[in-house]
Amino acid sequence: MPQTIPFSDWINKKIDNLYSWNENKLDNNIKHKLLDIYVENADKIQVLKNSKSSITIHTTGKVKINDTELEANKTYIIKFQLLDRSGAKNGEYFMHKSIIDKIPNKENIMLDNIKQYIR
Repeated sequence: MPQTIPFSDWINKKIDNLYSWNENKLDNNIKHKLLDIYVENADKIQVLKNSKSSITIHTTGKVKINDTELEANKTYIIKFQLLDRSGAKNGEYFMHKSIIDKIPNKENIMLDNIKQYIR
């Protein structure tokens, strides 16, 4: 197998199995942001190579990325697409629909905080 980089060098753990990317290593454009991902067994992933639109990974064990289960000892290509938001004037937030249920619900905390200002 060619020289590999641990997938953990590419991502930062946020909570549980939810990760953000360390930086955009695809095209190094600081204006391009990558969506957070849900990964089970991130330590079982090695990055083989990357290009401007994809990374090639190899799994050493069973892995799950977002809703996709990956088999052990296989090579996969993760493709990225650019979403042009140049017309957006304010900040926007995006996430992959498969990780919505993986994010803890903070609604009650937010409502409790708001109640202290509204009487």
